[in-house]
Amino acid sequence: MRVEYLFSSNKKWGSKVIAWAASFEDTGLSENPSHVAVLLDGEWVYESTFTSGVRIVPYEEWLKINDELYRIPCVVKSRDHVDVTAKAKSLWGRSYDWMGIAFFIWRYLGLIVLGRPLPRVNRWESKDKHFCTEFMAKLTGANYSMKSPAKVCAEFLKDKIE
Repeated sequence: MRVEYLFSSNKKWGSKVIAWAASFEDTGLSENPSHVAVLLDGEWVYESTFTSGVRIVPYEEWLKINDELYRIPCVVKSRDHVDVTAKAKSLWGRSYDWMGIAFFIWRYLGLIVLGRPLPRVNRWESKDKHFCTEFMAKLTGANYSMKSPAKVCAEFLKDKIE
C-alpha cells in the first residue's frame, strides 16, 4: 500500500488566507499550501476539512476542489500502512477541531504581528476532533498540531533532500 501526503490549495477565501499567513514563516516554498491530506494507493483521500470534518473521498473528486501543489511519499513512523488505513477509517466522520484551530489562529496572529514563535503544544486541541495537520499527524504518529501545512510540507521536502 502506498501512502502519500497531498499538500494543496483551492480557490476559497479560507485557503487564500492560510497560504498568505504561511508567507510569514520561513518555508522556502514557491507556493504555500493551505491544506494537507493523505492519499492511500493513489485512489482514496483521507482529510479533515472545515465543512465536513474527517472524510474519505475518491482522489478524482478531491481534485475537482483542490489544486495539488506537492505530493510527498509518507515514511510512516511506528505504524505499518495497514495500521494507517485502519486508523484513518476509525477517525472517519469526526468533527473539525474548531477550538484547536482557534488557538492556532490566535497564536499565529502573535507570530505575524509580534514575531512571537508558535508554541509546541496546542492547549485547546481536542483529542476527538481534528484540523488537517492534526489529522495527518494522527495517521503518521507525529505532532504537527502547531504547524501550518506549508511548514510541514517544507520540513518533509527538506528531509527528503538531505
